[in-house]
Amino acid sequence: MKILLNLSVITVLFITTSCLKEEDIDPISTPTNSYNFLYQENNCNVISGEINEDFTINSDQCWKIRGNTYVNSGVILTIESGATITAESYSSPTYLSIRQGGKIIAQGTSDQPIRFTHEDLITESWSGIHINGFAQTNKNNGYASGYENTGDYGGNNNEDNSGILKYIIIEYAGQELEPGKKSNGLQLNGVGSNTLVDYVQIYNCKNDGLKINGGSVDVNHLVVTHIDQDCVDLEYGWIGTGSYWYIEQIEEIGSDEAIQIDNDETFPEAIPRTNLNLSNITVNGFGEESAVRVRSGARVDIQNLLIDNFDLGIEITGSHCNLSVMDYSVTFSNVSINNCSQNIQYTPSVAEPSGSLNGNDQIIAQWTANSTSNGCEAIYGSGWMNNWVKQF
Repeated sequence: MKILLNLSVITVLFITTSCLKEEDIDPISTPTNSYNFLYQENNCNVISGEINEDFTINSDQCWKIRGNTYVNSGVILTIESGATITAESYSSPTYLSIRQGGKIIAQGTSDQPIRFTHEDLITESWSGIHINGFAQTNKNNGYASGYENTGDYGGNNNEDNSGILKYIIIEYAGQELEPGKKSNGLQLNGVGSNTLVDYVQIYNCKNDGLKINGGSVDVNHLVVTHIDQDCVDLEYGWIGTGSYWYIEQIEEIGSDEAIQIDNDETFPEAIPRTNLNLSNITVNGFGEESAVRVRSGARVDIQNLLIDNFDLGIEITGSHCNLSVMDYSVTFSNVSINNCSQNIQYTPSVAEPSGSLNGNDQIIAQWTANSTSNGCEAIYGSGWMNNWVKQF
């Protein structure tokens, strides 16, 4: 009798649990297909796990993501303009990862941007978007893996295509992936030049806003605001370009550098070397940190740069970068620096016997001479930012 009773209790519990699961999370089926990554709960579509076939998120329904969510190799995830994708609060970590060979086609418009958000509307609530490509990186001999299985990346195809991000808002990211390893708003890992990233805002995120690890993708019309650490972090051999960037730090949140540029902190001469070209950049701060920091062997060319209200305007650190100033592989032109405690600071690479510094002084003085910089050619929310940008 005892054995029979226990079996009966187990049977009842199994039936009850199964019924609750079917009531609360029902797979959505089409006449010809059943998606094992898609559920319906409380009149909302919930995506979770492995997206293993082409799929479209439309703009006229409720959409959520739960936990680790992947777009697999060979699969295209399409998101219609005006759609909102909301990360759930109780699943940790929650992120969207585009694996190598997968694609995301998220093409909004200025009137109907696509929004990635979190249901709590609080910073550090989910773990953002990770796009992994086959382009070159100097990290770990060219091949690397993101934290917490967010994806492998790297290779030799600098023309790799991971899809489209256009008129996109990403907000409230930065949740830890592993203990002590926070995520970023948007992370581009080894992403190639045939990927389109244009008109993207990253808002109210813990850790970095945009992080680029190697690759050759270009990023244009970028807005980064309310970020806890580096607003933009560029490293590990990125050889792309960027134009029309607006970056603003908020004192209530705090921040590190607005733009941090590295090659490799451990091996500054690692190949391929970070070698980027930026133009039409506006950076606003609140009196702390550096607006632009170049270090660890990076090479840069930045034109039409408008900086306001930082402790340091431009910071050049390390002998590799200072030697690059001398051979003109670290260059700035048409730079306006306003309301900073110090406009430009650098660690000299060489001192003459008399103790005077080398020719860096003369070269650097030319960066701000006769400047007519207007930065990104717009104030926040105006011009090319009109309509689609999230307001403070």
